[in-house]
Amino acid sequence: MHIDPRILFEEYKETLSKFGEKHNLFIEKYPHDGPAWFFYYRRPNKGYCMIEVMAHEDGRLSIFAYWGFSDRKELKEYLAKIRMHDLWINNQELEVSLERVFNELNSKTERDINDIQDLSFAFKSCPEEHYDDFFDWANYPVCKP
Repeated sequence: MHIDPRILFEEYKETLSKFGEKHNLFIEKYPHDGPAWFFYYRRPNKGYCMIEVMAHEDGRLSIFAYWGFSDRKELKEYLAKIRMHDLWINNQELEVSLERVFNELNSKTERDINDIQDLSFAFKSCPEEHYDDFFDWANYPVCKP
Protein backbone atom coordinates (compact mmCIF):
# COMPACT_ATOMS: atom_id res chain seq x y z
CA MET A 1 0.00 0.00 0.00
CA HIS A 2 1.46 3.37 -1.03
CA ILE A 3 0.50 6.55 0.78
CA ASP A 4 1.36 10.03 -0.46
CA PRO A 5 3.65 11.41 2.30
CA ARG A 6 1.89 14.80 2.21
CA ILE A 7 -1.41 13.08 2.95
CA LEU A 8 0.28 11.25 5.82
CA PHE A 9 1.52 14.58 7.21
CA GLU A 10 -2.05 15.87 7.18
CA GLU A 11 -2.73 13.31 9.91
CA TYR A 12 0.21 14.54 12.01
CA LYS A 13 0.39 18.27 11.20
CA GLU A 14 -1.35 19.42 14.39
CA THR A 15 0.97 17.37 16.61
CA LEU A 16 4.04 18.55 14.68
CA SER A 17 2.97 22.21 14.71
CA LYS A 18 2.19 22.16 18.45
CA PHE A 19 5.58 20.60 19.16
CA GLY A 20 7.34 23.34 17.18
CA GLU A 21 5.35 26.12 18.82
CA LYS A 22 5.78 24.72 22.34
CA HIS A 23 9.58 24.73 22.04
CA ASN A 24 9.96 27.87 19.86
CA LEU A 25 11.41 25.97 16.88
CA PHE A 26 11.80 27.09 13.29
CA ILE A 27 9.74 24.70 11.11
CA GLU A 28 10.53 23.95 7.49
CA LYS A 29 7.89 21.86 5.72
CA TYR A 30 8.69 19.76 2.65
CA PRO A 31 12.16 21.16 1.88
CA HIS A 32 13.00 20.65 -1.79
CA ASP A 33 9.52 19.07 -2.10
CA GLY A 34 10.71 16.15 0.00
CA PRO A 35 8.51 14.08 2.32
CA ALA A 36 9.76 15.64 5.55
CA TRP A 37 9.34 18.37 8.12
CA PHE A 38 12.46 19.87 9.73
CA PHE A 39 12.71 21.65 13.08
CA TYR A 40 15.73 23.91 13.70
CA TYR A 41 16.82 25.73 16.82
CA ARG A 42 19.73 26.93 18.91
CA ARG A 43 20.42 25.57 22.35
CA PRO A 44 20.74 28.17 25.12
CA ASN A 45 24.20 26.95 26.12
CA LYS A 46 25.98 25.92 22.90
CA GLY A 47 25.31 24.82 19.37
CA TYR A 48 22.34 24.15 17.15
CA CYS A 49 19.93 21.30 16.61
CA MET A 50 17.92 19.80 13.79
CA ILE A 51 15.07 17.29 14.04
CA GLU A 52 13.78 15.70 10.84
CA VAL A 53 10.51 13.81 10.63
CA MET A 54 10.28 11.88 7.37
CA ALA A 55 7.20 10.12 6.00
CA HIS A 56 7.46 6.94 3.96
CA GLU A 57 5.04 5.68 1.32
CA ASP A 58 4.13 2.67 3.45
CA GLY A 59 2.87 4.90 6.28
CA ARG A 60 5.94 4.82 8.52
CA LEU A 61 7.63 7.87 10.00
CA SER A 62 11.28 8.12 10.89
CA ILE A 63 12.99 10.66 13.09
CA PHE A 64 16.60 11.73 12.63
CA ALA A 65 18.20 14.45 14.73
CA TYR A 66 21.51 15.98 15.64
CA TRP A 67 23.10 18.54 17.91
CA GLY A 68 26.20 20.22 16.61
CA PHE A 69 28.53 23.15 16.67
CA SER A 70 31.05 24.52 14.21
CA ASP A 71 34.65 25.55 14.67
CA ARG A 72 35.35 28.35 12.19
CA LYS A 73 39.11 28.30 12.69
CA GLU A 74 39.42 24.57 12.10
CA LEU A 75 36.59 24.54 9.51
CA LYS A 76 35.03 21.54 11.20
CA GLU A 77 31.53 20.67 12.28
CA TYR A 78 31.06 18.46 15.34
CA LEU A 79 27.84 16.46 15.52
CA ALA A 80 26.07 14.17 17.97
CA LYS A 81 23.50 12.25 15.92
CA ILE A 82 20.34 10.44 16.98
CA ARG A 83 18.55 8.02 14.67
CA MET A 84 15.28 6.51 15.75
CA HIS A 85 13.99 3.43 14.07
CA ASP A 86 11.13 3.76 11.66
CA LEU A 87 7.92 4.16 13.57
CA TRP A 88 4.38 2.96 13.01
CA ILE A 89 2.67 5.41 15.32
CA ASN A 90 -0.30 7.56 16.14
CA ASN A 91 -0.28 11.24 17.17
CA GLN A 92 0.20 10.52 20.88
CA GLU A 93 3.20 8.27 20.22
CA LEU A 94 4.64 10.85 17.81
CA GLU A 95 4.41 13.54 20.48
CA VAL A 96 6.16 11.28 23.02
CA SER A 97 8.88 10.38 20.50
CA LEU A 98 9.50 14.03 19.55
CA GLU A 99 9.75 15.08 23.20
CA ARG A 100 12.18 12.24 23.89
CA VAL A 101 14.40 13.28 20.97
CA PHE A 102 14.19 16.97 21.96
CA ASN A 103 15.22 16.19 25.55
CA GLU A 104 18.02 13.88 24.40
CA LEU A 105 19.38 16.54 22.02
CA ASN A 106 19.38 19.15 24.76
CA SER A 107 21.29 16.88 27.11
CA LYS A 108 24.10 16.15 24.61
CA THR A 109 27.62 17.23 25.53
CA GLU A 110 30.92 17.20 23.68
CA ARG A 111 31.48 13.65 24.97
CA ASP A 112 28.58 12.56 22.75
CA ILE A 113 30.12 13.76 19.48
CA ASN A 114 29.97 10.87 17.02
CA ASP A 115 30.73 12.62 13.73
CA ILE A 116 33.27 15.26 12.72
CA GLN A 117 32.88 16.77 9.30
CA ASP A 118 35.62 18.61 7.46
CA LEU A 119 34.11 21.79 6.00
CA SER A 120 37.25 23.01 4.25
CA PHE A 121 35.99 21.72 0.89
CA ALA A 122 33.05 24.12 1.17
CA PHE A 123 35.38 27.07 1.68
CA LYS A 124 37.97 26.51 -1.06
CA SER A 125 36.50 29.26 -3.23
CA CYS A 126 34.66 31.15 -0.49
CA PRO A 127 36.13 34.38 0.91
CA GLU A 128 36.19 34.48 4.71
CA GLU A 129 33.67 37.32 4.83
CA HIS A 130 31.08 34.87 3.43
CA TYR A 131 31.65 32.19 6.08
CA ASP A 132 28.52 33.38 7.87
CA ASP A 133 26.51 32.09 4.92
CA PHE A 134 27.60 28.59 5.98
CA PHE A 135 27.41 29.17 9.74
CA ASP A 136 24.03 30.90 9.75
CA TRP A 137 22.56 29.31 12.87
CA ALA A 138 22.38 32.66 14.65
CA ASN A 139 19.06 33.37 12.92
CA TYR A 140 17.34 30.32 14.37
CA PRO A 141 15.36 30.73 17.57
CA VAL A 142 16.62 29.65 20.98
CA CYS A 143 14.49 26.76 22.13
CA LYS A 144 12.18 26.74 25.13
CA PRO A 145 12.29 23.68 27.40
